[in-house]
Amino acid sequence: MMNRVLAYKFNDYWRDIGTAAAFYKASMEIVSQQARFSLNGSWPILTAEHISPPGKDFEKVNVVNSIISPGCVVRGRVENSILSPGVWISDEAVVTNSVLMSKVFVGYHSIVNRCILDEQVNIGKFCYIGFRGNLLSGDQDTTVLGKGVVVSPYTAISHNCKILPYVGPADFITHMVPSGTIVSRQPVSENALVLEKLGANER
Repeated sequence: MMNRVLAYKFNDYWRDIGTAAAFYKASMEIVSQQARFSLNGSWPILTAEHISPPGKDFEKVNVVNSIISPGCVVRGRVENSILSPGVWISDEAVVTNSVLMSKVFVGYHSIVNRCILDEQVNIGKFCYIGFRGNLLSGDQDTTVLGKGVVVSPYTAISHNCKILPYVGPADFITHMVPSGTIVSRQPVSENALVLEKLGANER
């Protein structure tokens, strides 16, 4: 028995985004001044429709070469970046060369550079996410923060780091995370469980 195999020759824009590095590179191509295609064209977008309010505070901020989705509040600076719906950029905060998923919060005077921030990431004030020790950058230098990560104020996370989903302030051993670090949720100690049970009994 023989099965028919058909092929379609596709000569337009296509990218494999199966890795964080590939996804980041494709996203930066979209905001590039020499982009291979434009999202403002006649391509149909087949997705569920969500009604969000328009972006706010753009008259007070310098937004350069970026895609800002509905529902965003931008009070700092955004450059060469993509902001998904519901992102909040606080006063004096700077986001450059990054992709922020929906409902990300970037706190006062924090800097996010060359990062992918998944949904509902919360960056405290005076943080530096994606900082580098030199001016050169490579394909693997992107810092990725997973869904629901909370970064406490005054934390610095270097380039090429991975912060796994739902990591919170208690999971960071230090406020200075060096390059190449993977941070995961710390297991709850037996002592902590005992204290939690004692507290529950007292209530």
